[in-house]
Amino acid sequence: MMIKFINTLTISRMLLGPIIFLILTLNINYSLSLILFIFAGFTDYADGYLARKYNAISQFGEILDPIAD
Repeated sequence: MMIKFINTLTISRMLLGPIIFLILTLNINYSLSLILFIFAGFTDYADGYLARKYNAISQFGEILDPIAD
C-alpha cells in the first residue's frame, strides 16, 4: 500500500514538470507555477522520506525517481 502511494507521488512530480513548463511559457500565472513547483519539491522530499522510513523500495520507483528528479 505504501509503495503505491510513494510511486504515485513520483508520477505526480513527473506530470507537474510539463504543466509548470506550459504555465511559464504561455505566461498564464507565475504564482500558480510557483505553487506547483513548491508542491513538486515537497513530493520529492516526501517520497524519499517515506521510502526510507518504511523501507518501501520497488523497481518501478528505483527507475522513475531519478527520471522525475
